[in-house]
Amino acid sequence: PDVSALKEVLDQNENIESESILIKDWNKNLEKTDLVVWHEPGANFDATVLQLLQEKRIPILYILGPNTESAVVSKLNLGLSGIKGNKTDDIQPTLSTGFNDFEISEKVAEALDFYPPLKSKFGTLKVDGNPLVLLNQRVGPVKKSDPLLFFINRNNLKTGVLYGEGLWRWKLNDFIRSGNHEAFSELFSKTMNFLMVKQQEAGLRIEFPKRFSIEEEIIVNASFYNSALEPITKPKIELKLTDSNGKLFRSQFGVSGTGYKLSMGKLKAGKYKWAAETKFNGKSYRKSGVFIVEDIELEKVETAANHGVLKQVAKQSNGKFYQLKNYLQLINDIEKRGDITTISFEETAFNKFIDYLVVIMLLVTLLSSEWFLRRYLGGY
Repeated sequence: PDVSALKEVLDQNENIESESILIKDWNKNLEKTDLVVWHEPGANFDATVLQLLQEKRIPILYILGPNTESAVVSKLNLGLSGIKGNKTDDIQPTLSTGFNDFEISEKVAEALDFYPPLKSKFGTLKVDGNPLVLLNQRVGPVKKSDPLLFFINRNNLKTGVLYGEGLWRWKLNDFIRSGNHEAFSELFSKTMNFLMVKQQEAGLRIEFPKRFSIEEEIIVNASFYNSALEPITKPKIELKLTDSNGKLFRSQFGVSGTGYKLSMGKLKAGKYKWAAETKFNGKSYRKSGVFIVEDIELEKVETAANHGVLKQVAKQSNGKFYQLKNYLQLINDIEKRGDITTISFEETAFNKFIDYLVVIMLLVTLLSSEWFLRRYLGGY
């Protein structure tokens, strides 16, 4: 059921094709494969599968439950320790405060407090190095430092680990509380997208044309993408502008939707250097370039109408060119054209009589009054 729950999340994206299969039935074909979700690798563990995945450098999301022994975990080379014995434990999720590699909505953060526990091995889980921890373990109200859902990045290859089995209950809990699976789908679609996206594609992007005229308002657009290639607006982006005389101007981009925008108005003619800088997750990002403001007023370059161009446009569009003195000929030709006719449209609309409650009550009152008066006065 865990695999089915994750497969349904992937199938919601029309750009992704997913397949679930048992290890023993798999033909080991990894063509066009961007991610492998390996549920309980300790059940019927196949070392040749692990070797193939490592050779192909395909990201893996491991779901490690009570059926995966510590001996198998050590073979996965994940740097995990503290998994011993056959005792199991029930652990619930809590959001890690230090994770910023992709955005988690308030809906997901709230849902985590209600999710039922996962079944996992008993003990204190430790991970070598500096894993990116999205979810920590929680036992009742007690939040632990042990990771529950985390990512390991080695040699520019990302691996995800969910330390527990039974996440299908999270999806069911979503539906019981809210009537949909939106929180569950968001959490795991972003988790799997993060594993599939290449790390080096994240960062700062600037849209800055290289030429302007002195009459143009200079508007610069920027965007910042996290490690899951989601546009975010948390970082503050500063723009430094230096003119040809060495004078420095500082500005800050404003948030516009899921990106940034900066309007610098009109600038004097000259050559300018720009540099955009920001910091995110302790890392600095910088983009720079040069642009030119030209002293060209486009509307003054040619003040007379170009009749040659007008005639060419008329010919290409099956039209005709007329001078002002021949305006009567223009009117005449329009009147002779058969394709220019008056078209009338008819539209019929129906309104339900029941929607006019006041009118109905008035009619009923009048009819009742007439009936009563006729009866009273002996009209029947």
